[in-house]
Amino acid sequence: MTDTLTGEKRTLLGGGAEEDRVAAAHLLTGAAFLVLGGILALLSLVALRFPELLPLSYGRLEPMANLTLMVGFGVTSLVGGVYYVLPRLTGTRLWGSALARLGLASLSAVVVAGLLALFLGLGTGRQPFGLPWWLDLALTFILALPLVITVRTVANRVEEHSYVTLWFVLGGVVWLPLIQLVNFAGDLPLLRSIAVAYTDVFVSAGLVTLFLITVGTGLLYYTAVKELDAPLASRQLAMVGFWSLGFASVWWGVAQLIFGPAPTWVAGVAAAMGLAFPVGALANAANITLTLEGSWAKLERRPGVL
Repeated sequence: MTDTLTGEKRTLLGGGAEEDRVAAAHLLTGAAFLVLGGILALLSLVALRFPELLPLSYGRLEPMANLTLMVGFGVTSLVGGVYYVLPRLTGTRLWGSALARLGLASLSAVVVAGLLALFLGLGTGRQPFGLPWWLDLALTFILALPLVITVRTVANRVEEHSYVTLWFVLGGVVWLPLIQLVNFAGDLPLLRSIAVAYTDVFVSAGLVTLFLITVGTGLLYYTAVKELDAPLASRQLAMVGFWSLGFASVWWGVAQLIFGPAPTWVAGVAAAMGLAFPVGALANAANITLTLEGSWAKLERRPGVL
């Protein structure tokens, strides 16, 4: 009887046991990389302050920590969150569960291979990861898999209403491989050094604003509304937050180089477009706050939202 009710509940939610296992595998893998990344980040700080204590320099440990935390933990975990909510937002099964598992295994393998390459001194010295070009190329293809799976799942949707989380996760998986493509472009031998510097800051800012914050905010909208059984305060405010992040927030990374040897127009454009980041962040924060109005007391009983 319990199994029947569970099956009916999964059917109503649009999810299934296989989708939940795929999402759980991503989250567990991300948690393992979080532990490893925390250790590497701590070691990098020790190497910075006491370089004689460790056999590896800060210049190697820091990109190793970045790779593990940003890709191994951040990307893997949020992609798992995307796979979890997609069936529940579309009313259909997750397309390509086997491909999703292959993507997880491939991404984990590239992260481990990248750590080994950086450990052996094969890195390029670029920020934030400094991977050799052949690993950057492999990572570009792997990060395109969530886009394929998400688009195919959305194409099969039976739920007519488009909840705002769907916009955020779609935007995140579309922008993710494009960010990595820019990163790979920095490996091309014909690029000038200033262009390589701009690709590096674009990747750092892009992963934060265009993927981590965008997808994370979309998952927060889903969790808050579902767990608290409260209506979303403003769909329009959510769209302001989404398009502000997607349209120009990545320019806050470029703004880091406005005092360098760049064209003079970059300073004005970066300063103006970079304002999209705080605008988007404030719009989403205000929307979440208004959604939680009257439900603050429930937070202690809803650790997911808290």
